Amino acid sequence: MSDGLAGFDLCAFPGAAPPAGTVSNFINPPSLAPTIIGVCVVMVTSATLFMVGRLFANYKRNLAWSDYCALIALIFSLAHGGLMLAQLKYARHQWDIPACWFFGNYAKIIFSQSMMLIPGLFFSKAAIFLLFQQIFEIENFMRPAIIIGMVFNLLIHLTGFGVEAYYQAPSPGQGWDDLMLSGKPNRAIYWGVVQSACSIVLDLYIFILPLPTIFRLNLPPLKRFQVVAVFSAAFMGVVANVVSLVYRVMLTIDLSDGTWKLYAILLCTVVEINIALIVCSVPGFSRFMRIYVSEWAPVKTLRSKIYGYSTSDKTKSPDSSHDSKNKPRTALGRREYIELNDAWLMKSGGGTATVDIIANGQGGQSPEIGGGSVARGGIVRTLDVEQQATSSHTPFSSENLVTTIPGVSRTRL
Repeated sequence: MSDGLAGFDLCAFPGAAPPAGTVSNFINPPSLAPTIIGVCVVMVTSATLFMVGRLFANYKRNLAWSDYCALIALIFSLAHGGLMLAQLKYARHQWDIPACWFFGNYAKIIFSQSMMLIPGLFFSKAAIFLLFQQIFEIENFMRPAIIIGMVFNLLIHLTGFGVEAYYQAPSPGQGWDDLMLSGKPNRAIYWGVVQSACSIVLDLYIFILPLPTIFRLNLPPLKRFQVVAVFSAAFMGVVANVVSLVYRVMLTIDLSDGTWKLYAILLCTVVEINIALIVCSVPGFSRFMRIYVSEWAPVKTLRSKIYGYSTSDKTKSPDSSHDSKNKPRTALGRREYIELNDAWLMKSGGGTATVDIIANGQGGQSPEIGGGSVARGGIVRTLDVEQQATSSHTPFSSENLVTTIPGVSRTRL
């Protein structure tokens, strides 16, 4: 501590002068601690669960860059949330905090938190852009749009990292207590306003970017609404950034009661980083629930009790019989077709796609294509098909795509 303060018991003085008619309360003052605990636990736990499900579902299919970025962001988010919980005693009005608390480890905690927050925000937004590249890669305009978003994301957070590292850390020959007395950290507040405004623009960009492609998909209205709702969760990040910007502007106008405003801002950052993680993990988590959780015996039992049917009843053919099971299948009447869905059509250029071949061994009517019912007695076989893209000037139609599969006659889709 500075020699000029030697001999003073700073613990007897408040960190700021209380407003007129208000008395400092060091014992049981109003606090943001319960709100911080609730938000941190809910958001960090939710992001962790979504992330674990995503990684588990994608692990066997080889993890993509989006998965790695999201994992790195989660690590920074956990560190940021832990530091939030480590400083709950400061989440009160500044005049209710003894002045001595602002010396010692306080400046170190604030600096460490900034160093965890900024990379976490960068990697969480980068994971979303990389996910867009995986999903919407066939769209010609998406690739440059994603690159623009990635560059903007990098510029915002790289600049913010440098500014925070300079203003929140002591200069050469300066101690942490001297840093607090110098008022140097207060100068970073103005950059905070700029960064928050840029983050709002970035979040709106992320929210709007996939919407044109989603609305052009040939999906039922309910399904389209569900897809839009997934990406619309990113709008919560916009709301959190707007609230953060309001408090940052208030700080630039009046530094009194700075701790209350600071922890309101940090609370918004917890929401922002974890909402981004949840949004980019929804597709993988959905796959995890569909493949692994839905097949879990307790879940099947619960479903049957709720909906009044069992899985075997749902899949059993109503007119199946012992005779039909043992009836030999002949080549005569065997019909095969390939079912393509929107996810397959959204793949770009050349590549390998997985399609389902359904063979009807009963010589009956062919199953409907494109979401229709499958004929009874059909067999589903999954194969990998090499896709050859046509020229961008040639419109896609069922007459233009011809697929050849080993063991199956040349099939026109």
